[in-house]
Amino acid sequence: MLVQPYFHPDVPLSIHYATVGQIFAHEMLHAFDLVGGSYNDQGQLDPLLTPQTTQKLETKMDCIVNQFTDSFFKTKALGKSVAVHFNWNATRNENMADINGIETAFQTWLDHVGAISEPGLPGLNLSNQQLFFVTAAQV
Repeated sequence: MLVQPYFHPDVPLSIHYATVGQIFAHEMLHAFDLVGGSYNDQGQLDPLLTPQTTQKLETKMDCIVNQFTDSFFKTKALGKSVAVHFNWNATRNENMADINGIETAFQTWLDHVGAISEPGLPGLNLSNQQLFFVTAAQV
């Protein structure tokens, strides 16, 4: 993770946070999802999350499932409307880690960089915030 293409000393920090930061945050957040939160620090089945916390997490995940279902139910492919049939409940832990991983990496980058003005990438007319999200989308 700390070598090219993810990490290179000559690129803006926004790219590092969008790649390495996002991936690390994503993986760490799995410790607190519905699967990871079911185990204690010894790796034994012993819920870390309280029933109330689990219910709040389930509610957030249901919101994401509904958003994904509404967004991706119909799409266009080769000029034709295609219905997408996908069980978003099967990937909700991953979806939650993706969303929160990007959010955590972005906020951490903002907290780290603060008012520092970094140069962008030559030849691209993108701000570092735009570059962060373009890079995060590629990951």
